[in-house]
Amino acid sequence: FLRCRGLAAVAVSAETTPNPKTMKFVPEGREVLGAGARSIVYRDAFEARASPLAAKLLALDGVSEVMLSPMHVTVTKATLSTWDDLQSSVEEAVGEFFDAGAPVVEEAEIDRAVPEFEEGSLEAQIVELLEEAEID
Repeated sequence: FLRCRGLAAVAVSAETTPNPKTMKFVPEGREVLGAGARSIVYRDAFEARASPLAAKLLALDGVSEVMLSPMHVTVTKATLSTWDDLQSSVEEAVGEFFDAGAPVVEEAEIDRAVPEFEEGSLEAQIVELLEEAEID
């Protein structure tokens, strides 16, 4: 499933993921963290204080987690929320954010990374697959 929203100056594509609670949002023609950066996960407003984009998304009713990656944003919805209610709000927020040209994260925050997992662990394999998918 792929859907583009063209109302904002920056179009945002939404893609489903294997996890029905998460969706991937890609700002067309824009990098999120930039090539070579590691993904950063935010679970609440306190964690997101160094990322205006993550803070904006976590402020949306129904968003429980935001993962910023080099080329896309993955949003996890709260259990009782539906994508029918949430998807357009997330697309609009991402499009407006990139249209405004604000930095995605504070400079010091770029060094923050997803925790390292033991090589060969299930977590490490998942992170590797997600990072490979970003290249495609």
